[in-house]
Amino acid sequence: MKSTISPSAVMLFSFFILYIFIQGVYAPEEVGVGYSQMAHSKSLTNDRGVNGSSENKIAEEEINEGESRTHKAMRGTRDDPIPKNTAADIGKGWWIRVLEVYPNANEIVAKENKHSSPPKQGQQYFLARVELKYLGPDSSEFAADNRFKAVGPSSVVYSPYGINPGVIPDKLDNAEAFTGGTVVGNIGWAINSSDANRLVMFDSRASKDNRIFLALY
Repeated sequence: MKSTISPSAVMLFSFFILYIFIQGVYAPEEVGVGYSQMAHSKSLTNDRGVNGSSENKIAEEEINEGESRTHKAMRGTRDDPIPKNTAADIGKGWWIRVLEVYPNANEIVAKENKHSSPPKQGQQYFLARVELKYLGPDSSEFAADNRFKAVGPSSVVYSPYGINPGVIPDKLDNAEAFTGGTVVGNIGWAINSSDANRLVMFDSRASKDNRIFLALY
């Protein structure tokens, strides 16, 4: 005697198979939580880097506040210096960026001290306003005296003492800062006028292989 399966039984069986399939595709709540945790773990890895340190992420977030971008990937060279308003890591937890430049600051220097001497023939006073930010642990002292030098197409290196320190308005001085502390001040040079349009500055205390050049134009 042949057994027959009614259409209703076939339909019921089909619904049962579909239900099992749906349960397999849409995982239970525990699986969803696990995936969420894995995604969170991945984001933490990306933020902290391979060694698990969050210093780079903190630096990027802190330096990027109110500025265009952070220069992290490549070192600025004389031919391709770090642009203005872009922060650069100069070591030991300190970052620097050029806020503004005053290519011909003769009048500014003269107003600061009426006894100041005018620049030599063919030269001009050049001022740069910079911001230093400390992102290292605890606190650190920064020695700014005669530290940042400038150079242009003539390849002549200019010392900040090319201008009497007393006549540089709001001069960048030695300072100490705790984590997140910011120091702002001006650096000045007496430069050849022909260098004004392509002047760059660098930290003279860095080794030649690790010098970072920042654009002053």
